[in-house]
Amino acid sequence: MLERYVGMAKPTNLMSFLMSTVVGAVLWSSLLMAVGDPFDTLLYPLLLIALGAILAALNPRDTWRWALGVVVGEVAAFMVFVASGRGGPLWIVGLMYVLPFGLLVWAGSWIVVLFGRE
Repeated sequence: MLERYVGMAKPTNLMSFLMSTVVGAVLWSSLLMAVGDPFDTLLYPLLLIALGAILAALNPRDTWRWALGVVVGEVAAFMVFVASGRGGPLWIVGLMYVLPFGLLVWAGSWIVVLFGRE
């Protein structure tokens, strides 16, 4: 859908997954540095929904791939944070929050898929 406007080709399935993984890791890391804990800010769920919509505009097929990639990227960034010794005693709870928040990416991507049909 977006390639019609910006003149670029649709990313492949593997590229879509890798792109969402990198974006998820960058989002988690940047929010972690900015606010301390991404779950404590209203900005985090809003960014996840917007991220899903943006990624689905690039490739509206198989929207589950976006959510899975973002979750994998966030878990990878989260585990690097925990391995550095800054995770604290509740890091397991934080890890359990990542999956439900990943559903927000999927919801954001479905907004584009449902309302972006021609």
